Amino acid sequence: MYKVEVSAGGAIPLASLRLMASPLQLTYSYIWQVIRQRNVKLYGKVEEFVTMVTQTVPELMSFKQTAQLILGLRARKDPEVEKSQTNFMVLVQNLLKSTAERKRFFQEVFPVQYGTKFDTALQALTAGLVCKLEQLLPVPNLSQLGTMISTEPTVLEACGGFIPDSRDLKTLLLHQQAKGLLGVKATISSSVGDCVLASLAFHWPKPVEPPPLPAPESGITKEIRGHPQ
Repeated sequence: MYKVEVSAGGAIPLASLRLMASPLQLTYSYIWQVIRQRNVKLYGKVEEFVTMVTQTVPELMSFKQTAQLILGLRARKDPEVEKSQTNFMVLVQNLLKSTAERKRFFQEVFPVQYGTKFDTALQALTAGLVCKLEQLLPVPNLSQLGTMISTEPTVLEACGGFIPDSRDLKTLLLHQQAKGLLGVKATISSSVGDCVLASLAFHWPKPVEPPPLPAPESGITKEIRGHPQ
């Protein structure tokens, strides 16, 4: 039998986490965490995402901000890239020519030009983009989702295919239970639903049968009653 042991502080498996967060929420979180943690090896994927969404909806960011974010990601991903193409060419030529110049760049120039202030600017631009995307693509509530899927029977039936694997859902339920989230005040009255049991226990009374009618008297019986003994 499948058993799950989950502690309140334990990490949620990705399969279970995907049940709680939408794909878009996971994407936004991924983009933000990559930038916040300065995980440079993943900046290429962030750049692809930024380029795609800003080309699709240019109003998400100003042209200047989009350029700063994309070029900033490229510069951090490849420290030899400067914002200006002219400066970039000069920089590359100098680095290739002189080992001393290359060493000075990484020890003196890089920390200043691409230091904390540079990363802070990238984080601010990324946070602004994510906020805009959340405004453009808000997570619908149950009522809104119900309207979306109830109009087409085929869509409603297809949603049945999204019922999660019981093991992944059980892991998530136990994780949330371990955090004490069920200790909050109940929002459903304890009396709600009593009518269900009352209805199931209801027995329709059988109709009362009327007493049988007396049998009609025969002619002989009438004669006997008419002649007293």
